[in-house]
Amino acid sequence: MNTSPSSSTMRPDDIAAAIRDLLRGRRPGGAGPVIAGDAVLVPGRSPHSAATAVVAALDDDANPRRILPFSAIEAVRRGVPLRAVHVWTRHGRPPEGVRRCRHDRMTDADLLLSQVLYDYLPVDEADAAEREILYDDEPVRALVELSRTSALLVLAARGLGGAGQAVGSTVRGLVGRTHCPLIVLPPVDPIVAGDPSGAW
Repeated sequence: MNTSPSSSTMRPDDIAAAIRDLLRGRRPGGAGPVIAGDAVLVPGRSPHSAATAVVAALDDDANPRRILPFSAIEAVRRGVPLRAVHVWTRHGRPPEGVRRCRHDRMTDADLLLSQVLYDYLPVDEADAAEREILYDDEPVRALVELSRTSALLVLAARGLGGAGQAVGSTVRGLVGRTHCPLIVLPPVDPIVAGDPSGAW
């Protein structure tokens, strides 16, 4: 996996600065974010005795190419399964270019997870990965609840619709609220990654 700063126009210290500002308002005096390579680690709110998986939170943008390999390595390191998760909401179709139609229908959400697992992981790792669709109109709420039994929650700083922002709305909602540690990765730049459309 290429995790060098050149693979994204966003620097980890920009993400960490935005996360630090969010933490000040939510958890005064709490541990701040830590930069490790191009990943930003945000400590969780509570220790876990029943952590069941490393959770890769995925959407239909270019970011799974970064999130899945990182999450797979962490799952092996921690000795827990990798779980690919997508939060499906019942909202109407968003504006063109912000989200693809791949998960505008509930029945398409399973295809999203299966395809990205085999696109970005070796076959044996994709076969072994757990898949979970969460049905909730509030993705942040669903992921916070899932974090209660997770070893680690991994997602990108923002998706396609968040250009110009240090972190997107999902990360803003999660920072300082997850029970397990949260890893925030710089988003994939679709053009740098060789995918001018941004879709995978």
